[in-house]
Parts: sequence; C-alpha cells; structure tokens
Amino acid sequence: MILSKLHHQILGVSCVLLSVGATPASQNFFPQTTCKTHPHAAYVTPVKSSEPVVELLTHGCRLDPAMQRKIQRGVQFQYDFYQQYLGYEFSRDLVVRIRIFKNADTYRSFIDAHYPHIPKTWIGVYLAGVNEILVSLEKDEDAFYKNIFHETSHLLLTDKVKNCPNWLNEGLAEYFEFMTLGENEVNVELQTVKDNRIKHWQNNQKLPNLLTSISMTNKEWNFNDNVSESDEPRTLGWSVAYFLMSSSEGRNCIKNVLSHLAKHNSDAQASVRALNEHYPGGTRQLVQDWQNWIPQTHSPHAYLLTGQAASATASVVE
Repeated sequence: MILSKLHHQILGVSCVLLSVGATPASQNFFPQTTCKTHPHAAYVTPVKSSEPVVELLTHGCRLDPAMQRKIQRGVQFQYDFYQQYLGYEFSRDLVVRIRIFKNADTYRSFIDAHYPHIPKTWIGVYLAGVNEILVSLEKDEDAFYKNIFHETSHLLLTDKVKNCPNWLNEGLAEYFEFMTLGENEVNVELQTVKDNRIKHWQNNQKLPNLLTSISMTNKEWNFNDNVSESDEPRTLGWSVAYFLMSSSEGRNCIKNVLSHLAKHNSDAQASVRALNEHYPGGTRQLVQDWQNWIPQTHSPHAYLLTGQAASATASVVE
C-alpha cells in the first residue's frame, strides 16, 4: 500500500447495523439527443422506475435539506441509470444506507473500532457484507459528493453482480463519481487528469496492455492498484468505462457484460469471455477502438432530467 494514495474501496464484512425507514423521492432521467460528433448519451424513451430507499445515518453532524436532496437525487439518477441502460432489476429489499461522519477523525475512529484491517488511506468505503457506505464530511463539499456517488455505484452494481471484476466495478464507480447535478440535467464530467495521463502514455508509446488489465483476478488487480505510483489500474478502468459510455453501443455492451457476470461465476476470465461475446469483434477490436478513441477530444456526457424535481428527501438518523 502506498500511503500517499487516497482510495475509495469496496469490502465485504459482516455486522449488525441500525435499519430505519425512508421517504424516497422520485425523478425520471433520460439523456439528450446527440449527433455522432458529440459523444453525449443517445436519446431513448424513459422507463418507469421504482424509487430507491435511501437512509442517511449521521454521526455528530447535521445535513441541511439541500444536502439531503442532492444526495437523494444523485442516488436516484444512478438507480434509474442502472435500470434503464444497464438492465438492472433491483432487489425489492435494496436499501442505500450511507453513514456520514462529521470529519475524517470520527470516520477513522469508527473504522479503527469496527474494521481495523481497513487501510487508513481509504477516504470512503462500501461494506458489501452489510450493504453500507461509510464517508466523512469533507471541507471540500464537491469531494464529499464525489465519495458518495462513487460508493453508491459499488452498492448498486453489487445488488446484481456479486463479484464483479474490479476493472469494470471501479471503472463505473469512477465514471459516476464525476457527475454534477443541475436542476434540469446531470453532467458526467471528464476526468481530465486520467484522460491526459492516458494520452501521455499513448504519445510516448507506454500505453499499458488493456487486455492484461481486464484479465486480472480481483486480487491481482488490487495488488497492482496498491503498488502503482501512476494509478494505472484505475486510469485504465475509468478510460474504458468512459469510452463505452460514450455511445449507445458501448452502454449496451456494458449491459450485456453485467448480465453475463450475473449469470456466471465472475472468475478472472468472465469479463473477457463476456466482451468476446458481446463486443463486436471481441476484445481485440475493443482494444483497437479504444486506442483510436484516446487521442480524440472528449466531451462531458449530459443527461436531461424529466418530470418534477424531487421534493422529498432521504430519511436521516442522527
């Protein structure tokens, strides 16, 4: 583990935690029409979705109504996105439970008391064993929401795919981490640092082998993630996810890969087999198309919101 690195992580653990009710909010989302030269998501008719139950458990802090609503809307967007574009049918008892600590010290104290094996560099964590997200309030409010939206993707994805290969699991979480919520649209911003890093690698003929990365077991991927000084595994995962999310064909490929992983044991080669089956031309063509995409100028992905703005907020337990 490189101590200078800050990580979001997913971890399986077990314990008993408080369960409370929630007042969910509803909002439908669908992306705006686009043309081939602008890689926004393609327009489709919105589907009727159910509403996620969101529980916010605060430790020594208070969330004002605007913050509660923003968290609710961000979770709702991802929930609808996973259903509409990635083919998810969520469990009826799914709860998006988020523990929020007043600062990094109280967050760390809780981690040390209950999960001492979690590295101190992890700034947010999804605990798969108890289906719960842990984050702390950040002085940088933008970073606070990024942590929540990143970990929410892990929670939602795990409802259907229990052992998702990390290149895809982290790639999708990195994608949703950079979404910004407006009153009438959601924008998923480009991670310019990672995008520039990929371009630099390619320009200097040092682009890592993508097929090697997506063929790793999660244990191998985690090891490389911990020792990489250039953030290579996460950079590759984000880049491939953003590339695939840039077109309806790419999103459909992710949908089919997740469906494959949900039906088959997600061993080291499961996603490779799924990509060979569902990406036109298989992994070899995927690598070629991705490499051709890298040097292009990439735009944010914009999704228009329809329906009434969410008026209710998630339930809060202090």
